[in-house]
Amino acid sequence: MSGESPVDETLCLLRTILNCKELPADWHRSYGLSPSRANALANRKKDRNSFLNPQSETALTTFLLCNLDRWHQVNTIHPKPRESDSSWSLPFFEAIRNNRQPLVQPRPDPCLWDAFLRSAFPHDFPPSTRSAVLLLEFEILNWAFHPDSADPKKAFRQLSFLPIDNQGEWSQFDAVLIVPHGNKGTLYFVEAKLHSDVSTGTTKYPYVTQIVRNLEAAFLLTRHSMSQYQGWDFRYVFVCPKKALRYKATYYAYALGEHGEAVQDTITNYSVLLSDEVHDWKDNTAKHNLFQAFREETPKRVAVVPWCELAAIAASHSPEGFAGYRSLLKECKELDESEKGRIDERFSAVGIMF
Repeated sequence: MSGESPVDETLCLLRTILNCKELPADWHRSYGLSPSRANALANRKKDRNSFLNPQSETALTTFLLCNLDRWHQVNTIHPKPRESDSSWSLPFFEAIRNNRQPLVQPRPDPCLWDAFLRSAFPHDFPPSTRSAVLLLEFEILNWAFHPDSADPKKAFRQLSFLPIDNQGEWSQFDAVLIVPHGNKGTLYFVEAKLHSDVSTGTTKYPYVTQIVRNLEAAFLLTRHSMSQYQGWDFRYVFVCPKKALRYKATYYAYALGEHGEAVQDTITNYSVLLSDEVHDWKDNTAKHNLFQAFREETPKRVAVVPWCELAAIAASHSPEGFAGYRSLLKECKELDESEKGRIDERFSAVGIMF
């Protein structure tokens, strides 16, 4: 746009493609997104996180989850999850752990998060999400989120049945929805896939898949006796294309099943790995008991949700759904026709039609 700085142009473009006319420049801090990841969304170069890249899972996840939130967290959260220097905010997570709600202005009813969680977990009685907080691109091995009791500048590491002391990262989620209730809460961890599959291992543990790492980290965070989140609950929401599940075209389709029915077998397979690879596994009664609880409790806490179902709930905030967004894109002068086509391609690939 003529007369505007590159920063202003980027913000104008983000306001259009993310469907938020009043998006402030520091919006990413309200959702825990790093500045580099936020800026990448409007990058016209070949960036895997760009909204103009039809393969971008980051773009689709950010768009749908923040529209599901109706962008409510922008300017209504204090302290913000990210500091101005882009690091995670220790005061924010201290507030969460000490039952001081950082959301200054609760969401109005009806809340779309409530509808989404009821759809994902129809047999649950989920708590109200009016004071929930959404964080994007969340690494659970995070010292601000959970400082280690022995060294507060290091992250709590009892998040695997395997030794992970030398692992820089262990389990990153595309998002987490922190839902407070009473003096604890429930952590809804979200992993989203578009055209990619899950990681099937790490350098040190080549047979420990991303799904297993996600599930054990969520479980141990809320069950380990040394965790500051002991007594909280968790859920795991896996969002992906419906056809990838139906046609069994990915590893996650086998590890989870179309409706989460394969999780039990996946955990059983992991128990075989632990027995074979961990030298003292058979002698560790405490870990065995904890793993048995993991095996019994985890499958019912997993939901597999197609993108199109998530989009239908996000669009339900108005009678016309996302029709207004379609008009906004069509009139956008910052985007050429090929760029608009790439945005269409991403949504169409997962069955989302505006």
